[in-house]
Amino acid sequence: MQYAAPGHPDAWNASLRQWEKERRALTGSTPAVKDRPAYLTEPQDELRELRRLIDRQAADDIGQVDLEDSRTMLVHDGVRAIAAAVFLANSQAAGTVPTRTRVAAQWPRLEARYRVKGTSGWICLTNGGNAYDKPVAVVRLDPATRRVAFVGLGWPEKKPQPADCVVPSGTG
Repeated sequence: MQYAAPGHPDAWNASLRQWEKERRALTGSTPAVKDRPAYLTEPQDELRELRRLIDRQAADDIGQVDLEDSRTMLVHDGVRAIAAAVFLANSQAAGTVPTRTRVAAQWPRLEARYRVKGTSGWICLTNGGNAYDKPVAVVRLDPATRRVAFVGLGWPEKKPQPADCVVPSGTG
């Protein structure tokens, strides 16, 4: 059975391999590391950092963490998004604790240069606070092993997010 999941820990490595394979077929040569798209490498880096954080914790502290169900990834990304909004709200009145209203007013700013580099992909929010063109992981559940295998990325706009992660005006 295949379905869309919010994220999967194999998404970025597998998608980068696929991107490199397509570029080799197109150009006849292996693309340089510097040419890799940020919409794939930045989430890959963030996931690598999350794994380091998990590994630093004693098993007694947080218990067993399985990234395949994407819950830990999504909580991490949510905290990153909240922290980014708090940071932006606080930059307007340094030295104070920003109000909930001031933090909430930052949601539309979480795009472009203030995009959140999440483990499940870039988080670029619309004026309504909704994720814009957020990739989903297409996964396959193997009933025999009860494991979830990554199949590919799905993009709501049928193509990867733009390099600048700018949300078109009027998108709610």
